[in-house]
Amino acid sequence: MKEALRLHPTLPLLVPHCPSETCIVGGYTIPKVARVFVNVWAIHHDPTIWENPSEFSPERFLDGKWDYSGNDFKYFPFGLE
Repeated sequence: MKEALRLHPTLPLLVPHCPSETCIVGGYTIPKVARVFVNVWAIHHDPTIWENPSEFSPERFLDGKWDYSGNDFKYFPFGLE
């Protein structure tokens, strides 16, 4: 199930969020109240995060190293809180 949701997320783009203050994320300045969209599909298919991201491989989730509490931004099948 986890691998199916990684390959085909329920929401490819998360609901837009707006920062309450200007901030810097990954070296980019995000102005206060700018609309920010998170592209879940791109993250779930990023070869710098996932080995062979286009392949269906449920085994990648068997090692138990995943943090599902919302602190690991490599996998979010249902969005962010």
